[in-house]
Amino acid sequence: MRYSLPTIRDVTFTQIKRRPHYLGTSNEFLKMGIPDVVAQGDVSDTLDKFHMAQTGGFKRDERNLKRKDGTFVSVEIVITPLPKGGVYGSCRDISERKKVESALRESENRFRLMFESTADALLLLDPKIGQFVDCNQATMDMLRCHDKSQILPLHPAKLSSPHQPDGRSSTEKAEDMIATAMRNGSHRFEWIHCSAYREDFPVEVLLTPILMENKQLIITTWRDITERKKVETELLLAKSNAEAANADKSRFLAAASHDLRQPIQALNLFLDVLGETNLNHEQQQIVRNMEASSGALSGLLDALLNISKLDAGIVKKNEFLVDLYEIFRLLEIECAPLAKEKHLRFKLFFPQRALALHTDPGLLLVMLRNIVGNAIRYTEKGGVLVGARMHGNHLVFQIWDTGIGIAPEHLPRIYDEFFQVDNRQRDRTQGLGIGLSIVKRLALLMGYEVTCRSRPGRGAVFTVSLPFDRTIDLAGRVSSAAIDQEMPVDASRLNGLHVFIIEDDTLVAEALAGWLKSFGIEVSVFANGRDALGDRRISDADIYISDFRLPGDIGGVELLDAIQHRLARPIKGLIITGDTSTDSVEALASSQWTVFHKPVEPLRLISAIASMWQSSH
Repeated sequence: MRYSLPTIRDVTFTQIKRRPHYLGTSNEFLKMGIPDVVAQGDVSDTLDKFHMAQTGGFKRDERNLKRKDGTFVSVEIVITPLPKGGVYGSCRDISERKKVESALRESENRFRLMFESTADALLLLDPKIGQFVDCNQATMDMLRCHDKSQILPLHPAKLSSPHQPDGRSSTEKAEDMIATAMRNGSHRFEWIHCSAYREDFPVEVLLTPILMENKQLIITTWRDITERKKVETELLLAKSNAEAANADKSRFLAAASHDLRQPIQALNLFLDVLGETNLNHEQQQIVRNMEASSGALSGLLDALLNISKLDAGIVKKNEFLVDLYEIFRLLEIECAPLAKEKHLRFKLFFPQRALALHTDPGLLLVMLRNIVGNAIRYTEKGGVLVGARMHGNHLVFQIWDTGIGIAPEHLPRIYDEFFQVDNRQRDRTQGLGIGLSIVKRLALLMGYEVTCRSRPGRGAVFTVSLPFDRTIDLAGRVSSAAIDQEMPVDASRLNGLHVFIIEDDTLVAEALAGWLKSFGIEVSVFANGRDALGDRRISDADIYISDFRLPGDIGGVELLDAIQHRLARPIKGLIITGDTSTDSVEALASSQWTVFHKPVEPLRLISAIASMWQSSH
């Protein structure tokens, strides 16, 4: 809208170029004076401004002009003096701008109200100068300050510990955090601030860039997380204590296992020698019962050893293509007799067409054997079904039983070590409570999924799911999964063999020496590594058998290494140990020597000795 004022006669409008429609018709507008178009309270001020405009003392103003209907419209007025007197003025409708400014003021008022009343510490930071320019009462309370001047205008580092927990200086890191917030639109992190009394405390900081009064600022939110940090510290301490307790338990089991393995190793060797003597039928039955008892205890110790190996990461998978039928054949050989002893049905179900899977057959069999063994052990009537089927891109093994079942509250614990359902009397015939723990560890190692469903009194079903690649060409590439079979030993070929035994346990040393002598083997026994190294016959021995832990400063591995270094040629050496601690298992795995864990079955040991001897002749 534009209008002209050639002269000022009590400030009336004398000429118009474009009529402001909201002020009436052109004729009506030209008859108007200032009092007709402005609010009554603004008349005097407006007249003064028009008079001042003649001398150039006034050029621009904002006014509310009165519409014909009595309402008002906001306009911006620009007045320019004319050479012949009077002024030329223009006005522009700024109603929308005023609405926006009003809304902005309301928004800023709401922000200010929120800023001052929130319980969180809020500060406004100017990123250009890196200083706080405002803060609320909660900030002063948190910092224990009495006046804003103690906070404003300061850099965040001035209200912080000199260095943050990561070792970076607070000044350097604060600038980095501000830059990150400006770049990403916001940034949340933890920080160590300090109070007016220089007491450090942790806060969670949120930086959010905002535009306020056309100025770029960052609203900074502090939240005291002292209590949260206390809880986190307590949780970490509890976790550390639990891990320490678990480590103590593992060390105790390893120590107990070592001390138990020594006499059992001797017992097995004595029983093997005794079994070769002339015994009557009743005495032979006693020997068999003793062997069964020793075997049960050996099974417990071997289970503990397997857990130690898995926890130490010693067990490695060796995968290749295996015929599914071979897996089932081996399961039937091992498990069908156990079911038959309890008069249970034992059924196998697998696809008619030939299938091969890419797996470690030995580890897979350990998993399935443990699950099937549990199913037979806890089933008194009915039977056990072992099946395999394809499910999408997975081959799924399922073991069904009609046993006692597992209560829902017990399902999360069945993979815990030594946990058993319904065996409060610790009946040894019900197993040791370790099998499923081994299954779970092996599943993690192999990348398989193991699940269980059960109904108490009705039975349970365990599922082992394996990834299955249908695109593999199986022709001519399938191997049979084999269980280590000990070959019969021709004792006559061991006659005259010379074996060095280094063992500090007298009972074990005597048992091992006597058992080897029964094969015609010459034996030299030493209680420690120094004595063995000092014997002149050391170079004449054919095979060296040493315990892992020996008295003195030379252990079994170091002893065999030293013998080989002294003789400057490869030697045949065995380590026999009852130590199943994680550290020892790792150390033995990294050595070059064949390792047997006590109690080792006599047949396995003599087969290993024979194999070593035959490979060098």
